[in-house]
Amino acid sequence: MERLYKSWTVATADGDHVVEFYERTAFKPAKLLIDGSPAALDLTRSAYEGIDQPILRGGGHDIRIVSKKGFTDLAYDGVYLDSGNAYEPLPKMSKANWVFVMISLCAALLGGLIPVFCAIGGAAAGSAVALNKNLDNKKKTVLGVVLMVATWALAIVLSLLFTKGVKKVEQNMDKAFKKDEYSITLTRDFKEDNDTEGFADDGFDLIFAAGSETAYAYAEKITVRRAKLAYGWDFSSAEDCLYGLYYIEPSDIKTASNGVKYIELEENGYSHVISLVLKNDTYYLTEIYCLTEDAEKMIPKMVEWTGTIEIADAPTAE
Repeated sequence: MERLYKSWTVATADGDHVVEFYERTAFKPAKLLIDGSPAALDLTRSAYEGIDQPILRGGGHDIRIVSKKGFTDLAYDGVYLDSGNAYEPLPKMSKANWVFVMISLCAALLGGLIPVFCAIGGAAAGSAVALNKNLDNKKKTVLGVVLMVATWALAIVLSLLFTKGVKKVEQNMDKAFKKDEYSITLTRDFKEDNDTEGFADDGFDLIFAAGSETAYAYAEKITVRRAKLAYGWDFSSAEDCLYGLYYIEPSDIKTASNGVKYIELEENGYSHVISLVLKNDTYYLTEIYCLTEDAEKMIPKMVEWTGTIEIADAPTAE
């Protein structure tokens, strides 16, 4: 994007002069040329304050270059050449107001987007107040202090509220699945899924299905009586059930932190952590699985989730 350029030809006691001016941009400082040669600019003023300085002194006329935020004009004896309006000096921020603005900007150090936005907004508001030509210095100072304090207070309060809100949301999203007498606690990464078609085998009752972007879990139960009628099962322990359901070795059966027996399997591009509990004449089967490519990261988590399974009072009959 090409920066704004303006030029004027002005008459002075020592002849006509061509004044050329390039506005400052985010990456380039302003540039002033007089008769084709670079001229000194007072760049000590900020972008908020703009440029307002005399040029071509000694030529019998009061000539000033004025530029601020898209406005650039040459004031010739108190009148702008382009607009024809009367010249008014650009206000300059006091040192005190500069301090207030800088302290407001430091609110960004609290970290996070909310403090950053508060800091930028507070600094902008403080600068606007400091450059308001309708306010005297005393009012500018008082308002500068108020805005500085308000910036920090707002950044702190909103950050605390946001953090508290996030924690509350996370707590609400922490999903404890409690259906009938069976419960399993997963993390907030999981959400309950109503689309459970195909998860329950014949004879099994689906307790829950839950999913996240990286893993899926479901659990089902079947009474000993129904299992014997449907499958001919006559297992007396969780280990027997796992041996009967899967082709495994005794060393393949592991124990989670809560004492639940489980195995790890890999099949068709998926890695599974499968646990089975036999309690009060009911089999409880839980399966958590993920893509095998994510297994290294996910299996420790899936084992941890398996360790949260709790079996309460199970029915002794259908």
